[in-house]
Amino acid sequence: MGDFDSEMFVTSEMKQDLKWWSDNIYTQKRKFNRGNPQVIIQTDASKLGWGAVLNEQKIGSRWSNDEKDNHINCLELLAVYYALKSFKDDLNTVENVKILTDNTTAHDRTLCKEDYKRQGRRAVCGTTLANPTMVCSSNETVNKQSICYQSKQKAIDSTTIQGHSSSFRKDIEFDGMSDIRNRLQNRGISEKTSTIIMASWRSGTQKQYKTYIKKWFIFCLERKEDKFHTSVELVLEFLTYLFECGLSYSALNSARSALSAFGLTFDNVPVGKHPLVIRFLKGVYHLRPTVHNDVNIWDVSIVLRLLRRLSPVADISVKDLTLKLVMLIALTNATRSQSIHLLKLSNMQKQKDCFRFKIFDLLKQSRPGYKNPEVILKSFPPDRRLCVYLVLKEYLKRTVDIRSEEDSLVLSYIKPHKKVSCSTISRRIKSIMCRAGIDTSIFKAHSTRSASTSKAKQNNVPVSDILAKAGWSSSTTFGKFYDKTVTTTDVFAEKVLQI
Repeated sequence: MGDFDSEMFVTSEMKQDLKWWSDNIYTQKRKFNRGNPQVIIQTDASKLGWGAVLNEQKIGSRWSNDEKDNHINCLELLAVYYALKSFKDDLNTVENVKILTDNTTAHDRTLCKEDYKRQGRRAVCGTTLANPTMVCSSNETVNKQSICYQSKQKAIDSTTIQGHSSSFRKDIEFDGMSDIRNRLQNRGISEKTSTIIMASWRSGTQKQYKTYIKKWFIFCLERKEDKFHTSVELVLEFLTYLFECGLSYSALNSARSALSAFGLTFDNVPVGKHPLVIRFLKGVYHLRPTVHNDVNIWDVSIVLRLLRRLSPVADISVKDLTLKLVMLIALTNATRSQSIHLLKLSNMQKQKDCFRFKIFDLLKQSRPGYKNPEVILKSFPPDRRLCVYLVLKEYLKRTVDIRSEEDSLVLSYIKPHKKVSCSTISRRIKSIMCRAGIDTSIFKAHSTRSASTSKAKQNNVPVSDILAKAGWSSSTTFGKFYDKTVTTTDVFAEKVLQI
């Protein structure tokens, strides 16, 4: 599971299903993501009864004799159904309802399954209640369609759900970045200005921050602490909790940054810069130092031997031609999959002995004052089998009829031949590495940057040229993360073992 490079047997029935998707997927207009919910309803059920909460309203009932013998999955679905019927007057003008339920089967069939993130395993057949106070426990029969009553407990909302089972807590969805936006606006910052400030965090950073802010919310919820107005002592307890969960120094550093972005300050100092927090992180590093296991890197010549065999380019398949092109671009420019993904024909300039691509999109290394390096695909007369210039010429020739109006350089080699994602580029690089005999369980697609730059240094290319090609501003980055010892084959052992 999860291995996109492994092979599998495709039956005739599977082919029919795949053909339907291939014929219909680009004509579908339905949206999976409907945005933030306007209303959140909690439901729960047991073999005794069911319950639901909407804001301060609570409803519930015992099951009838006919209902109680149903499977727990059916009972969970009935709880959702009765909740929607009971709250129908409150939902007349609502377009998007989110249902919080701790049952996988019920979850798969509720209105807002696209808003519900699956994390870990949840009991499908168990009767453990996510919120026992929600389920009716009296013997009184309740009208499921109309009876509502005010809870004597504190009102329950999407961020203060008193969950009692770990499975339910995992399903509580907190959008931490939205809370950051709200905190900015609460300080009097306009919505437009808040949007600009939010754009300072890349999408990957926002995704990472949301994970730790959610953990912070749950941590405070379980201890009945205010997540907005807290103490540095509680923050240190939170970081200690993450440390005891096995998180690394780097992960804890990300958690610290997330809490700083969330706006936690003590004595007008952001939590990430508080002296005690800084001292705590130093202690983490000493107790759990970062270890770089991949001190060696694979030899580029191993892949080059495979690429030579994929010749002449006029005779190989479009798939092999695509794989060869992507790998040669990665090696000759020490570039990330992201950069290859962003190459466009409209930004390509053809010269006598090379193709030049300018990238105007933001890259991972982009920063104020930084100019994205050009991707230059230069001819290589010493060995035409490894000439990326000739490979690209053949690729453009072979894809001209299937390209239509697609501007991206790299297309899918299967219909409908659309542009591919960054992750697909990475999988194609790994595919070539795997075919060449490189252990892709250790080395990922990103290792091409280290392999190519280490080989260049080994062949006496000036470090300044390496930094310019890879887009690094400091030799420290290259020396710390990318300059590795190239692993060579033990020729002596091979010769001895030959028959």
